[in-house]
Amino acid sequence: MNGNFIITGAAMGFGKEFSRRVLATGGKVVLADKNVEKGKETCKEFQEEFGTLSCLFQEIDVTKKEDWETLWTISEEFLQNQIDVLVNNAGVSPLIGFDLCMKINLEGVLHGCNIFEEKLGLHNGGPGGLVVNTASMAGILYGMDRKSLAYQISKHGVVAATRSFGSEKVLRKTGIKHMALCPWFAETAILDGFNKEIIQKKLPWDFLSVERVGEAFQQTVTDQRSGSLMVVMPKAPLMYFPDVSLTVGTVVFLLSKLAQLSGAKTVYPNMLGLMLCIFVALVFYFFHLILSFCGL
Repeated sequence: MNGNFIITGAAMGFGKEFSRRVLATGGKVVLADKNVEKGKETCKEFQEEFGTLSCLFQEIDVTKKEDWETLWTISEEFLQNQIDVLVNNAGVSPLIGFDLCMKINLEGVLHGCNIFEEKLGLHNGGPGGLVVNTASMAGILYGMDRKSLAYQISKHGVVAATRSFGSEKVLRKTGIKHMALCPWFAETAILDGFNKEIIQKKLPWDFLSVERVGEAFQQTVTDQRSGSLMVVMPKAPLMYFPDVSLTVGTVVFLLSKLAQLSGAKTVYPNMLGLMLCIFVALVFYFFHLILSFCGL
């Protein structure tokens, strides 16, 4: 990870851990955050540890395109026109309000993806590069309560953006790989305002450590599997979550066609289950006939 990185939400939490790992392996980082006090404090800490030219702090509101343009200009100057990786890590709690949560967690990521493509995409004469988005297990699963819906919806959007921007067809044109981290609950500022003890009691697993998510980040940057989602769970190996959308869609379509043969005009999930059982039974019966015919 000895390239040049722009990392948003770098003042604290995951972003700070990601930045530390990049700097520890010889990379350079532009630390971007809206929290100026914490951002400058983190930057000073890193400069004392890794050298004054290792990193730079820049304030940003990720919801504002003009802030992204300013960040890009300053980053090009600091990194000598060599930007390799963008980490869209800035995120907030749903307690901040539905609209603002959506703007920061999703719109901010999309602004980052778009400016990276505009500046570095192969189709625009650039060299390509790498974008890592911080999503969440909330972007894969459903079922959060009403006050957390903005967070869940925004993270589903980040997952969709990662799969879409990182698809093979898009990658061939842009040369930009996109990946996302999908960690379980971790004790970061995102949980501020919530009763962490109550949340912990309700969860089937412990909170993740920031360091464990940092390990996942480092593995993701090393692997560079475009369109992939790295799932981080407590007491489990790091895992890439498979994209089964096309497979599931095809199976559902075929089972629906089978249900249509029985006269169904609307197919419900329980009917799909029945069709699947019938299909499996027919397959076993077919193989039984073949084996019987062969005398086995």
